Amino acid sequence: MVINKDLELLKELYADEASSSSVKTNILYILCLLAKVKQALPEIVLKNSSNDSLFVPFPILNEHDKKNIDITEYDLLEEPSPINEDKVVTLCKMQAGLGTSVKRDDLIQRYKKSKEIGSKGTDLYIKYNECFISLAELQLIRAYDLIQDKVFSKINFQNLVNSETEKSVDEIWDLKHLETEKTYRELFKEDSLQKLPDIKQLMAPSLRDGSMSLTTERLAPAGHGYLGFYILLELFNASNVADEIIAIGNGEDLESNPDQKIISWIAKKEIPIVMITTDKLEKDKKGGQFALVKDTAPYITIIEKAQAEKSGQLAFFEELGLREGDQKSLFNTNIVIINKKSLKNLFRTYLKISEESFIDAISPDIIKNTKEQNGKKYIQVEGALGSVMLNLDKFFRKEYDYPLVHFLNLSAKSRELFFKPIKKREDFDRLYSC
Repeated sequence: MVINKDLELLKELYADEASSSSVKTNILYILCLLAKVKQALPEIVLKNSSNDSLFVPFPILNEHDKKNIDITEYDLLEEPSPINEDKVVTLCKMQAGLGTSVKRDDLIQRYKKSKEIGSKGTDLYIKYNECFISLAELQLIRAYDLIQDKVFSKINFQNLVNSETEKSVDEIWDLKHLETEKTYRELFKEDSLQKLPDIKQLMAPSLRDGSMSLTTERLAPAGHGYLGFYILLELFNASNVADEIIAIGNGEDLESNPDQKIISWIAKKEIPIVMITTDKLEKDKKGGQFALVKDTAPYITIIEKAQAEKSGQLAFFEELGLREGDQKSLFNTNIVIINKKSLKNLFRTYLKISEESFIDAISPDIIKNTKEQNGKKYIQVEGALGSVMLNLDKFFRKEYDYPLVHFLNLSAKSRELFFKPIKKREDFDRLYSC
């Protein structure tokens, strides 16, 4: 992979985006993924005959190794203490994908009077106060209600978008709130409730299957890892940091906002990064498995189904955490919470590295997603949000013997308080029958 050639192609591709302040960050992120295209991935063996694999999934960890992981059960959190008046909660919703696996043409035509697809959040409609509104609009209503109910002292609202979704997401702001008759754009201009500029993810080139050369014939977003990459790089370069907590969630998941107990716990304990997980259930069998890598400095990674399948351990992988005698397996919800001030303080204390070295530290593991278009096969390169966080955690563990990521786990009974993912149309119909 010739990075200089790739860089020139990306600069040319994004020439019309020169006004966007995030062009540089988008380019850096994509180059990070491309740099990993030809890297040999370690063979993932979850269990061998001598039971001494380097990769040990959480459900079969021994007591000694469990000490390397910080897990708190949501059900055991204390009732919240008063929120610091200076604390800012930013709700950041991931709306940078079309989510075509969720079929919704009927809803778009019925309620938007359009055939143009947007994000899942803007295209899925449910009944609210005798009207049908999109999940994206209801996200704004819920943020507004949190301020009216004085749950938090200040809320910012921000969306991650791309060129395919930014129009449909932006249009929501010009709708009128059903009770105040003000538009959301007007409502979110108060001292306690503000709209932040969208974070724009640019469409990335793909690789030609076979030659592995970069091409603009097929463009696609390169995964929600970009959002984590963007936030962490901004924080690394920032001089002054507000006492702010960023809560990242899926744009179509109405329950992805943290409550007072979670925010109070994070603030009180000064926890830098939280990944919210939930007990693995039968329906989660094909999802990734958190595992401890028993390196010189043990660290945490996520093992994916494809990796287990490659090592001939798919059946074992799928049953982990569901078998009698196993400890629970944690299923990733894609909800990440970043305590900016606490994390920046740790950066100041420990990091004496260049921006280039920091970028290497947060670069996500690459996901190669094979797609077909016009009879040709392409490889879409992607990175995941969780991978960005865990790779930074890995760097801190290896270099400073300091873990950054804390897991907050939802029991089966608490799962849907915060986690109602919509991966396909059946999920939506089950959750919100229209």
